[in-house]
Amino acid sequence: MSIYSKKLYYVSIQCGGGKTHLIIKTINANPSKNYIVVVPSKQLQLQYYNSLGFGLIMNHETHENLLESISKELIQRNERVLFITDKMFYRIQPQLLKPWSVFVDDCVDYFGFQSDVIDSSDELFKGALLPAYLYANVFNITSISDDENYVNVTLNNDVRSDVLVRIKQRYERFQYYHQIVINSTAFSDDNCRRLFIIGYYDLEQYVNNGVEIVYFANAFESTLIYKKYSHLFEEYKHDLVPNDTNNQRLTVKYFAKNNALSSTRLKAERDKTNNMMSSIGEYINANENVPVLWTCNEAYKRYWNITGEYITPCQRGMNHLQHHTVAACMVSMKVDDAMAKHIEAVLGHTYGEIVHQYEYEAINQFVYRTNLRNYQSNSGVTLYVFDENQAYSIEGAGSYEYIDVGIDAVLNRAGRPGSELPAKVRDAARKWIRTKERTMIEITKYVNKMTDKYSLDEGQKTRLIDKLKHETKGA
Repeated sequence: MSIYSKKLYYVSIQCGGGKTHLIIKTINANPSKNYIVVVPSKQLQLQYYNSLGFGLIMNHETHENLLESISKELIQRNERVLFITDKMFYRIQPQLLKPWSVFVDDCVDYFGFQSDVIDSSDELFKGALLPAYLYANVFNITSISDDENYVNVTLNNDVRSDVLVRIKQRYERFQYYHQIVINSTAFSDDNCRRLFIIGYYDLEQYVNNGVEIVYFANAFESTLIYKKYSHLFEEYKHDLVPNDTNNQRLTVKYFAKNNALSSTRLKAERDKTNNMMSSIGEYINANENVPVLWTCNEAYKRYWNITGEYITPCQRGMNHLQHHTVAACMVSMKVDDAMAKHIEAVLGHTYGEIVHQYEYEAINQFVYRTNLRNYQSNSGVTLYVFDENQAYSIEGAGSYEYIDVGIDAVLNRAGRPGSELPAKVRDAARKWIRTKERTMIEITKYVNKMTDKYSLDEGQKTRLIDKLKHETKGA
């Protein structure tokens, strides 16, 4: 295995497809080389250490002054293998990484974002100057975008007043990104009502410094980090063989055809006596006689009340849950429309691409904690999700089953009930919309074509338009 300069490399293989085995085999086969294994969690650090049998785990529990300790180890090279998290990896000066080979396993998030309402009545702003003036003191503007809609900033570490310190604390996590971008109106328009901040890692600097890095992930070519930096990547040669039939032993069940799970709907439902969460939870509990591996948005955990083993939504790489054959993933990881537009303007990612990585890939990662991760098993696995889009985001399942527990919204127009779309129309439309991002003109032409071909009535035509608009969102 050799790495060439001026490129980053990637291995794209499904969950449980042998990434860890390949990394460990490579380390053992090259005893004279130094390696950094980058993972998203402390649990995976320990899992890797136990699998390899040697190396140094470095996190806040094992070392004080962690960044300083890591930098010292990189210079001194006392250990041949270091296990660190992705958050620490991107804080390291690229020059220190050059003598090391880096394996980044299942860490594909390269940016963070936050949106805050700017309200002059906010306690932080009471009796103070206008928010725009305060932001100008919390952030240092380093450059302005060509269209003047955004500014690149750094956090001002010299703030002293209590008000400025408290505002700065809201955004301190962004100081570890290589670039920070904010909408310029937050600094120039006293009537601006929202601040949008995006921080991201700049992979160009690793290429420019000749750092050897290989990224490992499921469907890597579909990740946002690849879409942003595809010009820097080449596929890494390996002998891993994908298993294209494993999902056939999976049954995916869902409860909503006409509407997606969202934070807005979760908030609206939680105060109802018989809410949708309890309806779904009761159905799953009544129809499954084995403990269910399940997850949801943490704030709504008590409303679902599913019997079994709960884990947090974002799970990657963990191997200890493979005894589960039934799972339920009731998550909404969507970004609000306004924030999504700024992400697209700054980083180039569409709403559909963001939902794919943050929500659909989270569901895929979750179900691959179960027995589905065991490629030697023939056991069937059942996955419950909320809506149809989530269900069909898991490609190649053995079957997909809609369950009516009375929570599905009915799409109406002018008092007339919408007619059900034929299955063959739904399937064809789903495949069509996912081949690429579609414009509203393309959607309209496609719906007219399908209406003529399948003699759709007005209710079905409207439902198909709504469905396609929801999936492409940015059309």
